[in-house]
Amino acid sequence: HKDFIVRDAHAHAWVEVWDEDFGWLSADATPAAEAQIAEESFWSRLRERAEALWASLVQFDGASHSAVLEWCRGVPGAIRDAITQRPFVGVGGIGMIVGLVVWRRRRRRPTRSDATVDYEAALRRAGVVREAHETPREALRRIAATDVDPRALEALVAATVAHEASRYGARD
Repeated sequence: HKDFIVRDAHAHAWVEVWDEDFGWLSADATPAAEAQIAEESFWSRLRERAEALWASLVQFDGASHSAVLEWCRGVPGAIRDAITQRPFVGVGGIGMIVGLVVWRRRRRRPTRSDATVDYEAALRRAGVVREAHETPREALRRIAATDVDPRALEALVAATVAHEASRYGARD
C-alpha cells in the first residue's frame, strides 16, 4: 500500500498511477469524505447502484464488465416486473422518462431565424458553399472575388447583412 500526495491543482489529472511492482493502479484523487449513514431510500439505493456501476466500468476488468452487461440485460425484465406490480407507477415513470427525453431534445435543438434561412437560401441560389472555417463575412469576400452573377451577389450581400444583424446585433 502506497500513499500519493495529489494537490488540488492536479486532482483532476489522474485516474491511474503507475507502480513498478504492480503496473497501472486505479487512483481516487478526490479528498476523503467522512462516512455518512446512508438512509435506506429509493434515491440512496439508486445512487449506490450507479456508483457501483460506474466503478465497475472504470476498473476495466473482465468480471466487472460481465456483471454490468448482465445487469443491463436484466433491466427490461425489471421494468416489466415493476409495471406489472405497480402499473400506475410504472406507466407514470415511463411517461416521465419519455417526456424528459423529448423536452431535452427540443431544448437542445438550435432555433434558426428567418435571416439564417434566407442567408442559406441566398448561398444556394448563388451556387456557392460557405466553408466550415469561414464566417459569413469572409465567405462573402471570397465569393465576391469570383465570377458570380451580380444579382445573386447583391442578394447574398443583403442576406449576409441581415443574417449578421439577426445573429450578432445591429452594427454601428
